[in-house]
Amino acid sequence: MFRNLIFSAISVLGTLMQNNVPSQAMSNPTLSQKIGQMIMVGFHGDQPNSQEVIALKKEITKGHVGGVVFFNYNIESPQQIRKLTLALQAAIQDLPLLLAADQEGGRVQRLPPSKGFMGFMAPQTVSQQNTPAQARLYYQNMAKELHEAGFNLNLAPGVDLYSAQSPAIGGLSRSYSANPALIVQYAQAFIEAHHKYGILTCLKHYPGHGLAQKDSHLGMVDITDTHQDKERTPFRELIQSGHADMVMTAHLVHRNADNRYPSSLSPQMLQNWLRNEDGFQGIVITDDLMMGAISKKFNLEEAVIQAILAGNDILLFSNNAASNPNEAKSTQDKAMTFPGRIIKIVQQAIEQEKIPLSRIEDSYQRIIRAKSQLHRKAA
Repeated sequence: MFRNLIFSAISVLGTLMQNNVPSQAMSNPTLSQKIGQMIMVGFHGDQPNSQEVIALKKEITKGHVGGVVFFNYNIESPQQIRKLTLALQAAIQDLPLLLAADQEGGRVQRLPPSKGFMGFMAPQTVSQQNTPAQARLYYQNMAKELHEAGFNLNLAPGVDLYSAQSPAIGGLSRSYSANPALIVQYAQAFIEAHHKYGILTCLKHYPGHGLAQKDSHLGMVDITDTHQDKERTPFRELIQSGHADMVMTAHLVHRNADNRYPSSLSPQMLQNWLRNEDGFQGIVITDDLMMGAISKKFNLEEAVIQAILAGNDILLFSNNAASNPNEAKSTQDKAMTFPGRIIKIVQQAIEQEKIPLSRIEDSYQRIIRAKSQLHRKAA
């Protein structure tokens, strides 16, 4: 059995970020290792001894990957996923690896009942059938199952407002309510249930995907005429109450705020809105940078550099696209691992003074402080 994961007396990570918390940092990390902590990747394979997993473990051991995100094809059963997460976590000894999954319930759950897991209702159904107090107990089952499977980060809850016109959120029952106050109550229940089992959570999709009338998985989504300030209310209130471990940025264009970049790449929305106005000082993570909204408009180098300049701390790459429009151009780059390519892009950008070294250091410290709250798991 795993040891119980225990958070410190200050139970919410958002508050911890502002305190002087001892870091479980690597000894004298190199620049490439600091950049590596900012990289979260998906992978193919579902067994510790599969070729893809062995290659990933090598990157983890080198410190070139700080987090791994799992998809349905990586997960076969409770026993299989526990062995896999243990193998990945064991690949590095200095500090915990972030092991993440999207487990919202309903249409979005990587641990489905068809593979031997409990299975959970969609957020909309949870709010319709349960009080927030009941939801908290309900979500403790989800958190317990994630913990036992070896995960320490759930890329949820979604705190987007409900709209029937939204294909990506309302159309999939991924929103708790059209009322920001109710969203906050159910999101708090979700987060507190996960904290009970030492699972970090992630608010998404900033600055609000719920009223958007297109799906950013397919292409860029313009929210200039649909976005309302109340979409940021759940984020603000959960940040202020100390419930925000991480915030995920969405690939949404708001031309009145930034007429060049989507929110995930926008300094205006991340530095001025999220950091300064909404007061969030914790980890900011991108939505998948291989989604159509980004890959169809920006090459890999521009997306990586701009994501860091905008203020993201963790860059998320699903790494599962059948055809990647951001393919490496040179023979040398084609021979590199994917994390290696990202690290090379960032190192060159630092050398060329496109990215200040301080941006890497800031993100590295935020990530290490977060990981210092995660006790290592052991069999």
